[in-house]
Amino acid sequence: MSEEDKVSYKEFRKLHKGRKQKEISELWAAYKEGEYTFQTEESTEETVSEAPVEEKEDVTEEQVEEVQEEPEEDPCVVFNRATRRYARWSRNWSEEEKVKAKAMLMDLAKKTIVEGYTCTPTDSWKLWEGPTTESLLINYTRNVAFIIDRAWWQATYSGAVHYVDRSLLSNNSLIDIEKNKYRFRKRLINRYPLEGVEIKLPRSRDEYQRRSGRHE
Repeated sequence: MSEEDKVSYKEFRKLHKGRKQKEISELWAAYKEGEYTFQTEESTEETVSEAPVEEKEDVTEEQVEEVQEEPEEDPCVVFNRATRRYARWSRNWSEEEKVKAKAMLMDLAKKTIVEGYTCTPTDSWKLWEGPTTESLLINYTRNVAFIIDRAWWQATYSGAVHYVDRSLLSNNSLIDIEKNKYRFRKRLINRYPLEGVEIKLPRSRDEYQRRSGRHE
């Protein structure tokens, strides 16, 4: 270290603040003889400034949206909610709104139905009802089961009792067994059937009489 590079005693003491005076004097003597070196503030600043700065990857808005995006909702849940909404409010909708809502229901139904499923008015149906609102509606002809609820059934096909084999159970154990059987076969649909497409039962007493050929 050259004489020009050496610091003054005043600066030396400042850089060794906190040490005892005797220790500072001994270090100063060693420093003057070139037997002691230390890091000055200037060299510290140079070291810090020369240290490589870690570059952080820029996060785009698309990546932020991807992280914050919620999991996609089950289409069967969306279908049931849209079905209830249509039944409740469609009378106040325009024809355009009704067409759009029906198209959405049809699209969701196609995405969640068993491949190759079709339905006719003569299909054989069975309804399993337990103590809870959840019920199981089975198309025995097509070997497909739909998970429904009592409110939907009462609002749609309660008048079709002559076309449906109905079982009222005191508990859900048999219903759970049936559900598991159809789930294992991949023939269980966790939503209502699409009215007029996936189920074609008479909805009213008049429709039942027309289908059966009865007249009062």
